[in-house]
Amino acid sequence: MNVCLLWPRRISLLLAMVCFAVVGCSEDLSSPIASGAGQGGRWTPPTQGESPHAPVSVDTSTGKVVSFAEQRSYEVRATQLQYQLKPGSKFTYRVESSIKLPGKEKMMNGFLNYDVLTPTPEQIEKYVGAIEESKSTGTGFAVHPDGFMVTCAHVVEGAIEIEAKLDGRVYAAKVIDIDRKHDLALVRIDSPPLTPIPLMDSNEVQLAEEVRVVGYPLTDVLGDSLKISRGTVSGIDKDQTDRVFQLDAQINPGNSGGPVVTEKGHLAGVATSLLSGDGLSNVGFAVPANRVANMLDKQKLPYQKADPNEPYLRGPELAKRVTPSVALLSVTVGANGVGIAGDGLLSFYGKLELFEKREGWSGIFKISDAEPAVDRGHLLIKPFGEVSFNDGEHFVPPFVAMLSTVGLERLPDSDVEEWDFTDVRIVPQKKDSKLVVEEDEFASFLKNDPYLGNRFRFGLRPKVKEVASYVYHPAIEHASYRITGRNGDEVEIKKTSELTTVHEGQHAPFYHLEGESKIVFDKKAGRVKSIEFEGTVDIAADGETASLPVSYTCTLGRNYVPATSTGRPTIDRDAPPSTEPAPKIDGLTKLDLSS
Repeated sequence: MNVCLLWPRRISLLLAMVCFAVVGCSEDLSSPIASGAGQGGRWTPPTQGESPHAPVSVDTSTGKVVSFAEQRSYEVRATQLQYQLKPGSKFTYRVESSIKLPGKEKMMNGFLNYDVLTPTPEQIEKYVGAIEESKSTGTGFAVHPDGFMVTCAHVVEGAIEIEAKLDGRVYAAKVIDIDRKHDLALVRIDSPPLTPIPLMDSNEVQLAEEVRVVGYPLTDVLGDSLKISRGTVSGIDKDQTDRVFQLDAQINPGNSGGPVVTEKGHLAGVATSLLSGDGLSNVGFAVPANRVANMLDKQKLPYQKADPNEPYLRGPELAKRVTPSVALLSVTVGANGVGIAGDGLLSFYGKLELFEKREGWSGIFKISDAEPAVDRGHLLIKPFGEVSFNDGEHFVPPFVAMLSTVGLERLPDSDVEEWDFTDVRIVPQKKDSKLVVEEDEFASFLKNDPYLGNRFRFGLRPKVKEVASYVYHPAIEHASYRITGRNGDEVEIKKTSELTTVHEGQHAPFYHLEGESKIVFDKKAGRVKSIEFEGTVDIAADGETASLPVSYTCTLGRNYVPATSTGRPTIDRDAPPSTEPAPKIDGLTKLDLSS
């Protein structure tokens, strides 16, 4: 599978488990733009979930913006809920998942081991790739005359030096705030007054509305001239309070952080990323403009209000209005750059085996022809659980969660009782499959035998394997967390989550998963102690939909699980046959749910 998030600097996540975040804490996302002509945006106290430690850009005593020299840069702050990954430590999770089908239940059981490595530049370069003194480019745009620009968090995170090229001049820049949950960052450049782009209420953006993406894509190939691509809003996530935009406009590495504007020159969103890969057409996404407004509110910065009565602009006029506000960001990334202190480097090894329980039978049977799913590799994660590198491959069915991230939940970057996030993921759908014969070690020898060659041309004990091909669908996952109890060092958290595939033309989603999790986090250990999930997955095919109960648990183990161990569950052979009725599922015969 060759599926990746094309970010200009950060190493892509294979199979797109991580990515960028486009939703945040529990905020009111009705239009945040304050009344008044021209400059608007009355500051209100931070809503629940906003960091109280954000470096303020306005002097509260005078109400004036501080100077560039006095502007504090962004720093990562410690919180109560934070992963503690001491180099040299080891820990393991036992994993069980289940999906109920008519007359039977399929289970995945196994374990995942973690080793915490020393996250030195040498170790990171060895396992992940060099991040020392690497260079990349992105796009930023003005939101306030006093040098304030918005870009994507992944463009500037890890930066040790940032330069902004605007109107033929180069300016030094510093990072003021990072909002990882929405993949947004606020930077400031030491420049003459800027021309800000007016912010619209992004809840007013409509499906099929024409937009322009402005930025500096592929500078190493196309040069450092500004490019404008035209397209439409091809998809809008159904959550009306936090609309995630899917775009069909051309987006390439380097566009990240660039403005997505309407034909009136108003900011509708911020270009974030491009998903591409085998079976997945180019799909771009944008962070809603209302999220930008919330970031500016937190900094007490006023912003220009978009006038909805302004006329539509022809292409040249639109370009003349927007391009003076857009800058090329050249970023030098280093091991001790902005926002990456405390990152943990982990190696992992996991194994899952497939079992089946049939109605009327007390026994649990291992599927004899199903080989264990074995995965190993490395992770680079932040103290709050965001994964910035992952070379794992195997999923934990049926949750579209990677085995390599078992036990890692997203934590808030401030001390709050509730927090949200949204990730863009990729859901594989089996397209077709074929059976192939895999030769054993005797095949090459027997092929040359004149008497046995025809009869044993694949060896004495060949294996028959199913080789499947897949198509991949982008999906939006919403998750809401709420602390529900405390008992000493243990914090109980309730998580409500929903994952839905996104399809062009507003087709019915192929995959829809929703449910609730009970999470226990151990503050002293700095790890998740247990997760219990119960939910329902709806899978559609050929106009029919099957609704299936699913469950999942993972438990922090006391001892490291040896690699030779299996995921065999405990079997109660004295238990009576199950009398639980099978779930009623329409159209199940048309679905391939066997794998």
